[in-house]
Amino acid sequence: MAMLVSLRDERENLIEMVASDPALGWVVPYLPPGEFPMIGHIDPYGNTIFNRSQMRALRAEIDVCRTDERVKPGAVEFLLEISRLCELGDKRPHKFLWFLGD
Repeated sequence: MAMLVSLRDERENLIEMVASDPALGWVVPYLPPGEFPMIGHIDPYGNTIFNRSQMRALRAEIDVCRTDERVKPGAVEFLLEISRLCELGDKRPHKFLWFLGD
């Protein structure tokens, strides 16, 4: 199962998209939501949308979890791509980060 993550504007126009390696599946399904609330609310089987302020919180969580031994090997690169989309989305208002599950 690959995870698609896209940055979109308020009209749902695609700005940029990244995809995980299908062999990885969802890269962090086992991180506790109490410890990583933003990541813990991503639905790997449905769609999840974060606004600008949520992208900031998600980026902070990624900075912490990318060094966590529970994150699957090979997933760090994908997490860094998500973090980059969060940074890009934070530069201007009316941007949304979409996680498109399997």
